[in-house]
Amino acid sequence: MFFSRKATDGNRLVRDWIVPVDQPVIWVFQPPRSGGTLFLRLFDGHPQVHVHPAPMNNIRWPTRPNLEKISTAFSLAKHNEVGFFKTASKRKQPVTPIYFDVGWYNAILADQAIDTPRQAFSAGATARFNAWRNYQNLYGEKRYQLMHSTIWKRTPTTKMIDNFFSAYPDGYLLFIARKPEDWLVSALKQGGLYLETDDPLEEYVPAYERIQHAIDVHGNKIIVLDFDMLVRKPKETLAKLCNMIGLDYRSSLGTTTANGMPVPANSSHDSDLLFAPDPSLVGKGAEIIDTARALPKFVHATALFDHFLGMAANNHT
Repeated sequence: MFFSRKATDGNRLVRDWIVPVDQPVIWVFQPPRSGGTLFLRLFDGHPQVHVHPAPMNNIRWPTRPNLEKISTAFSLAKHNEVGFFKTASKRKQPVTPIYFDVGWYNAILADQAIDTPRQAFSAGATARFNAWRNYQNLYGEKRYQLMHSTIWKRTPTTKMIDNFFSAYPDGYLLFIARKPEDWLVSALKQGGLYLETDDPLEEYVPAYERIQHAIDVHGNKIIVLDFDMLVRKPKETLAKLCNMIGLDYRSSLGTTTANGMPVPANSSHDSDLLFAPDPSLVGKGAEIIDTARALPKFVHATALFDHFLGMAANNHT
């Protein structure tokens, strides 16, 4: 009955059918080449989570609601013609089709009460997921939204984290720690895309230092995961995480998908058709370890990583 009614309505927005998306946010926030996309793809099919499909680096968690910026940040209109994909080794991975109704999106946004930053974020999320007409996971009891953005050298990390927890005291920040030498290999194989200085660790070290400062302030609302454990033992790692934050562990967490469609786990190789975490990613830094040791910040980076590794072993509890 439900589907036959909907079919007769054509393209008309039925406001009674709008599903609010106002759950707390799990924010994955770490340097590039550290598993953020992998994490989104693993949780894509979880029935208790809305997963935002692409990194949201344009969300800075402002303290004042700005509908214009929210409208731009949450729209998927640019994916209507080309679908969603991630560039891998300068080529694109398989395309996930996106059918996004801009008219619905604007109408839903216009209907929302927006007086606080959280209401603004919820309005954007509600409009995004309801206007995304072929979104596969809209219905059912949801406990969280999952969002990812990247820490660059000039990212105002401390301010963003403080603002995030001001809006979402019931949310979590998830930081994935990766060995500095393995991170270097991954970044350099992308043609130095992320690097702005002669010492590549100038991108890595500040991110870890700022997250440590945030942990000192916000405590166990920040969860640290070990990248190596995530790809080597995803079942155990994600089962422990789900238990911490109140999600049911599901077998779907072992498969990487985008809106329910299989996509490669490794977002940097378009020829890699493994749809599960790839343990071969661990230890890639061995090939450049001698070069890495000559970098000015390598000793400091290694000490920082070891410190975070200890927190990851306890999921920072």
